[in-house]
Amino acid sequence: MRTIGTIVAIAGLLSIVNHFFGGDQMDVLEWTDSRQPLAGIGLGVLGLAVYAAGAVLSRDR
Repeated sequence: MRTIGTIVAIAGLLSIVNHFFGGDQMDVLEWTDSRQPLAGIGLGVLGLAVYAAGAVLSRDR
């Protein structure tokens, strides 16, 4: 879960950076182009939440 969370968080944060610098969105995240920067922030927070959940769950083992 931590790996997936990291990937989602990085993709979300990179989409924010692409939006502010005027670059094209990644093919996977083109649907977020009209919803930036809110969609990028949401993906970043979601990724961090998944990472945190994975860290907590792996600590219980």
